[in-house]
Formats: sequence, structure tokens, C-alpha cells
Amino acid sequence: MVSVTIVTWNSAKYLGACFRSLAGQDYSELEVVIVDNASEDGTREILKLVDPRWRVIYNSENVGFAAGQNQAIRASRGEWVLCLNPDVVLSPDFITQLVRAGEAHPEAGSLCGKLLRWGPSPQGVEQPFRAASCGGEEVGWEMRSTTSSPNRTAGDDTRRGPEGPLYPDLKGHGFQPCHQSPQTAPLGSEGQLLQRLKPDSPSGLTGTPEGVPLQDTAVQGATPQKDIAERLSETGANPRRTNIIDSTGIYFTRNMRHLDRGAEEIDRGQYDRLQYVFGASGAAAFFRRDFIEDVSVEGEFFDEEFFAFREDGDLAWRAQLMGWKCLYVPTAVAWHVRRVTPERRRDLPLVINWHSAKNRFLMRGKNASGWLCRRLFFPVLWRDIMTFGYALVRDPRLWSAVTYPWHARASIRRKRASIQSRRRVSDRDLLWWFSNAPRARDALASD
Repeated sequence: MVSVTIVTWNSAKYLGACFRSLAGQDYSELEVVIVDNASEDGTREILKLVDPRWRVIYNSENVGFAAGQNQAIRASRGEWVLCLNPDVVLSPDFITQLVRAGEAHPEAGSLCGKLLRWGPSPQGVEQPFRAASCGGEEVGWEMRSTTSSPNRTAGDDTRRGPEGPLYPDLKGHGFQPCHQSPQTAPLGSEGQLLQRLKPDSPSGLTGTPEGVPLQDTAVQGATPQKDIAERLSETGANPRRTNIIDSTGIYFTRNMRHLDRGAEEIDRGQYDRLQYVFGASGAAAFFRRDFIEDVSVEGEFFDEEFFAFREDGDLAWRAQLMGWKCLYVPTAVAWHVRRVTPERRRDLPLVINWHSAKNRFLMRGKNASGWLCRRLFFPVLWRDIMTFGYALVRDPRLWSAVTYPWHARASIRRKRASIQSRRRVSDRDLLWWFSNAPRARDALASD
């Protein structure tokens, strides 16, 4: 069985398309566990519409992506776990392709597919949506994005730094909770299922996403869970698939920065080989249950001190140290809304940049050996000078982020001791992966 674990936080805009693609999977042995981190935008109303076989856990506060995923994983039972972002749309055989590859390659503890960019409705455009009655209960909502500010993600919430609250809630930064709407859509012909509604067409919108736009994201054909898809209404996205690459696995540069392999490239088949990569993007990462148990530290698969952002890079590095491989499967295709990129750093909310800067040093403190740091000294030093300089000169609010590891040094030492005592790979072998050009090794069927 495959357990799909999803953490939602103000994710209403994407849930309809994500859930329909999940319900349209041709792999029938699925368990779905959803953890909601105190959403305020209508997400919880949408979650009431999912199939009762899907388990939904409601948190009273935003505990972060890492803790939310750990919570969902603990509640799951499958021998495989797909950690899925709510802003991802899967191709119908996505899970089947990963299961087949995983069974053929027992050395791979984690797997990832080819993620392409999903272009939803442009930001800043107000779009109302309605849901119909379900099981005799009427539900209505609307979702609004009122400015061109970057979208919030699962970790954009108040989080205490070493000296108190880091950043206020972002409602004053262009985002507001969803409001109940008294309007409901008409029932279907039988009066039993939701009538799926298209979003009201916003005026003045022209053009398509960069790259070649592909087909609509609705999954066609009968599936074992088709009834779930039919129960969900459109919830805010006008999904358009593109052939712009989002991620074909992650890689580390020589300054210990991790990036998505192939990001922003047009998919022309250049990443169509089965390969071992450094790690899987956290947007849609597939894990073996034995792997989860083996690499967890202090009972945590994802380090909850990260809250959100870079936790996938930390996990990948830890897994490499412990001798596990990550397999990239190009036939498993999905589409992802990428909201956080290096180029957009200055446009992102402070809370995202804060956790990103903090987690860079937490990750290194736990995983990097002295030998590796010496070999990569100058690239790492230059990157650190830039980071500290930016915090000092451009944005002093980030100073508490870059100094956070000092306050957390006891926790870092403890986790580091656990990880390093269980490592099975030498630094010399690990060094090969740290390259400014993405590196991968072809995987053969006999591997």
C-alpha cells in the first residue's frame, strides 16, 4: 500500500486539481492522510468534501511543514509514503511508475519523478468559486488573492526566533481569510454529486505560461477512486500544464547550496534517463518505509526545527551519509506550482527568507564534516560572507536567522552526533556530489 501524506495551510486555491489527480491514480492501493495547519482560507471547508476513507487531521495552529509531514507519516500505514505538496498535480500513473521503479531498485530509499511547472491563475486576480451541496449539506466559499504579493506557502506563519516572535501574521501583506458565501451551485442531475464548476473567467487575461502549454489537468478515464474526484469542485486554480522543468531531483553546489536540477529549462527529453540523483524535491517525494525508519533522528523524519524550507535538502544529505540512494524516475510526471526560487528572494515574505537562511546553517551544522568544509572552504566562505553581509546591510531582520544556530547549538550537536555515528559513506565519496553543474549516475536495470 502507498500512503499519500499532504500538509495543507491556506491551500484552497490548489486542492481541487490536486485531489482530482490523486483520485485519478491508476494505482488502487492508496491511503491518504491530510494534516491541516489551521488554514483560514476555506481549505477546511474543502477538506470536508473528500472521501471519508481519506483521513484528515486538523491542527489548532500552524506547526510547519516538517512537523505536519511527520504527523501524517506517523498516522500512515503504507510500506511506501508519497509526501505530496497540495500545489502538485499528478499524471494518472505517477504512483504506479514510482512503485515499479522502487521495487526494481531496493537500494533506493527515496524516489522522485519529473516535475514540470504548473501555471495556475495569475496572482492578484480576484476569482470567486462556489461549491454545491454534498450529502445533504450545503457548503459555499470563495477565495481571494487581492494583491500581487507572492503567495504564502505551508511554512509562512508566525514563528518564534531566539528572542521572541519572528514576524507577524501575513494578513497585512496581501492575504486574507476566505469568507463564507451564501451562494451554492445547483445539484447534479441525480442530486447526489457535486456539479463541477469552472471559475468565472476573469476579464483582460491573455497569454499562456512560458514554454509550451499542454493539456488541461483533469484526469480522464475511469479509475477505482473516480467517485472522490467527482465530489470535489473547482477551488480556485485555473491549472495549465507546461513543459518547463521544475525539478528532476536536487543537487548541491560547491558552496553547499541545494538547487533543483533542470529548473527553468524546457523539457526536450534531456532528463529522460533513469538516474541516481542526490535527493528528491520535497514537493513530491516518494519514500520506502524502511528508509524512513532508518534515517529518522530523535523520532523525526523531517527535522521539525526547520519548520519549513530546505528540509528536503537536509533529508537528502542525511540519507546520502547513511548510504541510501535516490532514484529519479522520468516516467513519473507531475506538475508543481513553484513559488520560492532563488531569483525571487527579494520579493518573498520575510518569514520565508528567515527560515531559508536559518535552515542553511542548521543543515550544514548537522551533516557537514570538518574535512568536507575544508575542501569546500572558499566557495562556502564567499556564500557566507554574502549571507551575513545581506543580513547586516540590506535586511537586519534576518540577523536573528543567521545567528539562530548559535542559540540552537546544543540541539545541533546532539543531532550531529547521531547522524555522524550512523554514516556509511566517506567524505571523499560524498564530495563528488558537490558540484556547480548537476551530477547524476545512470541506473541500470541490474543495479
